[in-house]
Amino acid sequence: LLEHLNAIGFVQLYSDPCLDFVMKRIGDKFEFRDEGELKKTLGIRVGSDNEGNYWISQEDYLTRLAQKYDITPTKRAKTPMITGSKLDEYEEHEKVDQKAYRSIIGAAMYAAVATRPDICYTLSRLASYSQDPRTIHYIAAVRLLQYLVNTKDKRITFKAASKPELKAYVDASWKTCKKTGKSYSGYFISLSNAPVVWKSNKQKVVAMSSGEAVYCDSQAAISIAAKPGEDNPADILTKALPGPSNKKHCDFLFPISYREKLTIMLQGTRKRKI
Repeated sequence: LLEHLNAIGFVQLYSDPCLDFVMKRIGDKFEFRDEGELKKTLGIRVGSDNEGNYWISQEDYLTRLAQKYDITPTKRAKTPMITGSKLDEYEEHEKVDQKAYRSIIGAAMYAAVATRPDICYTLSRLASYSQDPRTIHYIAAVRLLQYLVNTKDKRITFKAASKPELKAYVDASWKTCKKTGKSYSGYFISLSNAPVVWKSNKQKVVAMSSGEAVYCDSQAAISIAAKPGEDNPADILTKALPGPSNKKHCDFLFPISYREKLTIMLQGTRKRKI
């Protein structure tokens, strides 16, 4: 299309006249400098590819976290939390340094709110023990950092070819907190299949059944018919999932990463040569 337009006399502009006008008016009032296309902001990398897709990532931030807390990649941490973890049964476990524990929670929280909805449930659970952390909680927090380091190249991608469409997914789990009997709710909203808003939190009331736990959130019924049970991508915001389920929902939230794609391509090339 570009070649055809150029051939019939159209000239491509590399600046937006409207944007130039706005920037000039701002410059008349405030002192600033134009540093060109956004590449990084608040520890979040912003990039694009040849297909016009844009993505955001915190790979650099997570690399620094690994260095700060001396975390090395491990094949064992394939999920944010081990399924069946009994975090509520902590009385017999030794206390740990509150400041050190809170430091890990705070460091992971920035990733959770910025680019990593897949860790929101785990972080919400671990943060609830910040007042009296024990060894069982500290071990789980370190595992969470290991998971983040293992998956640091995951990125939220906004696809150029996608039709702008807003979707919402909601889910709930029953009696997640064994001590209080309270359930967990989770939701996320996507734009062009990219998550833009998400949340995972403990419900304020005690639900008497799994159905009541779902309906405690007045919007939960919206998603039930379309995405029931384990097929609902918001499931990752309400409970600790086993490896295959966690991967399935992560593949939905974070389409295949550039490193994974490159690895698959290289593996395919090797097989063809053999």
